[in-house]
Amino acid sequence: MAKKTFVYRLTFDQAQGSETGEVIAMDEADAKRQLRVKYVCTRLPDDTLLIEKPAEGKAGKSNEARSVKSAKARQLLHIMADHHVWLKNGKGGIRANLNRLNLAGLKIPHAALPHADIAEADLSFADLGKANLQNANLVRANLQGANLQGADLSGADLSDADLRDAVLTGAKLKGTDLWRANLIGCKISPKALHTALSCRSS
Repeated sequence: MAKKTFVYRLTFDQAQGSETGEVIAMDEADAKRQLRVKYVCTRLPDDTLLIEKPAEGKAGKSNEARSVKSAKARQLLHIMADHHVWLKNGKGGIRANLNRLNLAGLKIPHAALPHADIAEADLSFADLGKANLQNANLVRANLQGANLQGADLSGADLSDADLRDAVLTGAKLKGTDLWRANLIGCKISPKALHTALSCRSS
């Protein structure tokens, strides 16, 4: 199994600020194990953020392209950290604004982005498995081929979103707005779709 690069951000003491960096690991569990060893702790902070950097692809890809991908992951880490603070008390934090950002292909399973503004963002082929996207604004977002398996999209606005070939199995869609969303080829259970469309049994 090929090793992966994860970008992390964790805070043990608010007064001392956050620790950020990268760790190369087999998977997310291995990355967390390495961080526990590095920081000599038995448990990482609950708000620890860990994002897998996209694969570099074919050999010969420019350093500039790899740098851009790394910058996107780091930018997202900072946005999510500020959003986490905003969700807790609103003081010092900022609501996540991912409006129109190009985050295609990023792997951010378990991302906590409820109430975030993600309108018109490019999340095509991104991994958002089991992400918390409750009440998020995803109007006209590009989620083509994205993994949303087990994600919580309750109350989210996905009107005009591109969900072609997206995976929505096990996703929570209660109160989700799918008005004019493109669902061609997406994987979704009939029951979940009926829930999102507020269908009633006759």
